[in-house]
Amino acid sequence: IPEPEPDDSIDWAALLRRNSEVKAWMDLQVGNVGIHEPVVQPSAAEGNGYYLKHDLDRRSTYIGNIFYDMRDSDEGTSRLVYGHHFTGSTKMLSSINDAYNQSKFDMMQPMRWRQPDGTDDIYVPVMAMKVYKSYQKCQSFTAKTPAETQGLLQSMASDAQAKSPDFDNIINSAERCITFVPRMSLINHGERSSCSQKCHQINQFVF
Repeated sequence: IPEPEPDDSIDWAALLRRNSEVKAWMDLQVGNVGIHEPVVQPSAAEGNGYYLKHDLDRRSTYIGNIFYDMRDSDEGTSRLVYGHHFTGSTKMLSSINDAYNQSKFDMMQPMRWRQPDGTDDIYVPVMAMKVYKSYQKCQSFTAKTPAETQGLLQSMASDAQAKSPDFDNIINSAERCITFVPRMSLINHGERSSCSQKCHQINQFVF
């Protein structure tokens, strides 16, 4: 896994002035498309739906902003992250849509994940799946050690439709994981979609 290159291009002070709920910055390359976005976490009062309808500056928008689940804690080793995907677009998490297809999964590169405290980590893609939205395994917020993180990943392994070729070794050495759940927007480029949202896609990266 390559070490992250020094990069002081993120002005955390400015980002936090814009929105004190900024928790991270993600850089992920998928084929020739990059995702370079701030990641926020809504308060319990706002709820998980807030950043599906508001941007970084809290303006109302159908694009939303990528965000942690409000139930994630700083002590946890597993993050659950949401964001919209849009048909025919590269906005937000659109470029990892359909990553449960192995050919698409193989296009995902290691992800750089930076935080305001100076943490600068590289996460590698390990697996992806398409499941019913009632799927509960990814909604676990109890993992606080590498062993618990590995147990969480192992519990989901049999459900994956796409995997890293080094799948077992990655899971067995995992310290932390980030699970992305792209959510189809009910509005695509201003047009309403008939999506029933019965299914969710899950894409997992581990450090």
